Amino acid sequence: MRISGNVVKAAMAGVALVAGCISIGGSAGAASSGAPGVTSNSITVGTISTQTGPIASNFSSLVYGERAYFDYVNAQGGINGRKIDYKYALDDGGSGTTFNQLASTLINQDHVFAVTGVATAFFAPNYFVEAKIPTYGYNVTGNWAGPKNLFAAGGSVLYYPAEGPEMAYLAKRTHATSIGMLAYGIASSAAGCQAGAKGLATAGFKVSYTDFKIGYPGTTVATDVQRMKQAGVDLVISCMDVLGNINLARAVQQYGLKASQLWLSGNDKSTLVANESLMQGVYFDIQHVPFSAPTSIYPGLKVYLDAMRKYEPNYVYDEVALQG
Repeated sequence: MRISGNVVKAAMAGVALVAGCISIGGSAGAASSGAPGVTSNSITVGTISTQTGPIASNFSSLVYGERAYFDYVNAQGGINGRKIDYKYALDDGGSGTTFNQLASTLINQDHVFAVTGVATAFFAPNYFVEAKIPTYGYNVTGNWAGPKNLFAAGGSVLYYPAEGPEMAYLAKRTHATSIGMLAYGIASSAAGCQAGAKGLATAGFKVSYTDFKIGYPGTTVATDVQRMKQAGVDLVISCMDVLGNINLARAVQQYGLKASQLWLSGNDKSTLVANESLMQGVYFDIQHVPFSAPTSIYPGLKVYLDAMRKYEPNYVYDEVALQG
């Protein structure tokens, strides 16, 4: 299935969008509640997200998808007669220290019912676990695993070995004979590719080149591309983010590396439009129905796109916003 005309091909289509398990509308249960942040007509929630700083592009748009969802729910009458008051959207600036301070503020000062839309590489669950605060977020670190009050996009546990069969599937489809793998030198990036490399080897594929210590945002990948060319690599698998992947694609084109690419992130319309010439032969590992899929077959996708166009039109085709 093609994601954007003839530009980008999807390696696989993920699970279908499903409706949230929330009772919308009506007034049942609208009596006063003793829970923090809950009144007879509202539920106050907050969020912590990296909105500024060098890594903001990886996280900032999640809150817009979340806000669009809350606007959609409120337009249907809220939850049991209560409107969601999305009052606190706090920026940790890409700092773990700031994140901890903001977490304490939301719980102890603002008394929110839940912390939603957590989108940061510095997520620390201890505050939310101890306070028994329902928490939802963008799962990018192993810190999400364990506590039952945490609910993360894609599941609260990152199971990296699951990448192996998906990567092997694409390697088979592209008839790859020599595979190169690239990742940042941080756990959330490197672990996925390391597990994938083991899975590929188990499946009988040759992993000829690896670099799992690339510095953010991948400005040094030109050297890796030259080395992969020497190693005869014909499939490059990247566990970097969008910025690193674009740098990779640019270097692949510059140095004439004849290889397909698999990206684990970057499937959003703005990236596709801005980098069309670089993204020939790029595949995506996605866990949702592609935005370009026919809405007649996927009615949930239509509901999502219609709501985003109405409430957050600048983020309709953004993958991170979809997590929100």
